[in-house]
Amino acid sequence: MLRIRFLPLLIIVLCAAFSVSAQFQVRVKFGEIANLTYQLDCVADLPINCSRENFRELWKKEFLKNEADRRMIKEWTRLREFYSKGVQLSNENDKNSASIDLFDKIRIAGWQANDANDYATRLDLLTIPSDRRMFEAVVRHFQPAFNRWWQREAAKSGEVFAKQTEALLRSAKIAETMRRIFYFYQPILPADYEISFNLFYLPDLVKEPSGGQQLENYSLMEFRPKERPEQRIDVAVHELSHFFYDSIKPESRVKLEKVFQSSTRASAIPAYNLLNEALAAAFGNGIVAREVTPPADFEEYVASPGSFYNNPAIDRAAKAVLPLADDWLKNQKTIDDADFAAQYIAALEKAFGEELLAPKLYLSEMFLLIDAKLGGTIRRDARRILEAASFYSNEGDLADENIFDEYENQPRLNALLIVRPESVSKLVARKIISAAQAQQVQTEFQSKKSVLFGTTRAPLTYVYIIVAEDAAAASKSMEKLARAKQFQGIYDK
Repeated sequence: MLRIRFLPLLIIVLCAAFSVSAQFQVRVKFGEIANLTYQLDCVADLPINCSRENFRELWKKEFLKNEADRRMIKEWTRLREFYSKGVQLSNENDKNSASIDLFDKIRIAGWQANDANDYATRLDLLTIPSDRRMFEAVVRHFQPAFNRWWQREAAKSGEVFAKQTEALLRSAKIAETMRRIFYFYQPILPADYEISFNLFYLPDLVKEPSGGQQLENYSLMEFRPKERPEQRIDVAVHELSHFFYDSIKPESRVKLEKVFQSSTRASAIPAYNLLNEALAAAFGNGIVAREVTPPADFEEYVASPGSFYNNPAIDRAAKAVLPLADDWLKNQKTIDDADFAAQYIAALEKAFGEELLAPKLYLSEMFLLIDAKLGGTIRRDARRILEAASFYSNEGDLADENIFDEYENQPRLNALLIVRPESVSKLVARKIISAAQAQQVQTEFQSKKSVLFGTTRAPLTYVYIIVAEDAAAASKSMEKLARAKQFQGIYDK
């Protein structure tokens, strides 16, 4: 979708485990190899959520001293991008399917590893031998300088932060709130399932938001040198909420999707696209943050734009559902509750008004098709500009008969198609647009040299089409789409 002599390292890994009502185990981890591989992914400009500017500044200052260092970063990028494919686990007669993402599994291997040898052993299960050696060589190349920085700056404060985080998570108020959040989602997990809170030291070199992410059962949390866990616990529970959401019962997920998809309210689909993040921010950045923040400070925090989430739509949605979230947890309601969807949609409609119908919110979950002839980094630009939460994507020749399979298999999925002008006729052949619409698009392109077009593909489901000669023009049209209100036909603003 590399060599160098090895110096023995003092590895500091703090692991503390505890149980929340015997439903799941939480383990707090802070380790050198985990931080090194995390930073490598970030500075190699891979598509991960991280505080990129801070780590770039750190590596420019501490680790990228010569051409050999820069070659190692390029090699890391090459290896990681090569192992970026997913492995689909299914067959023709099996209705259930799953996939394994090698890119993510290699990230996890770094977080699990105690040292470079352990990391290399774990990579033996995920990569071919020659690539495993190259992964290990990159790590060993940067280890000596990284360890000197680690011991000087990160290790001591990180160990204290990890111990304090573990104590906070064990506290009565936080543990009880986590129990109620668990109950709300009703996730399907084995008894005493382990959830790993992985901590990543963030040098405070550039002013930018710190990162957090949930990947499978791994909660990732960056922290700055002078921060206290009370300032970051909201992020931890936010990410944990994502994991619970992803683990809800399959029948509950199907039921939830049907409620939103069958709604006659135009706001239902964009509201559903915001659901996962809105709930996580309301629970973590709202309810849990309130538990550790003085009341007056919390009121000021809620009133501050972007305080719950560094995305205006998600921030507004989370704050809109915060009163409902309080009621749901207090009264031990679940996501299966019959009134849940209607209450949630109504809260967002009141907060957003017509802005809830913006194309950008419909495309938060989407099918993305890219004409390979355009080149460039369009997929990455689409995620950045449109801030898409997730998308199915396909990049290739539009003459390929299978390129629209995912589009056709999901008729209620909103879509963005980015094509060159000579490929517009293929959209007619696939009955995505009519011949008359194609003529309208071609006429506009001859005049403006780029086109942004919108049409319906099903009731309350849209397809947006960008026609451009190159990746730069396509990105400019995406920027227009990100600002647009709902439209049909040619967008000419």
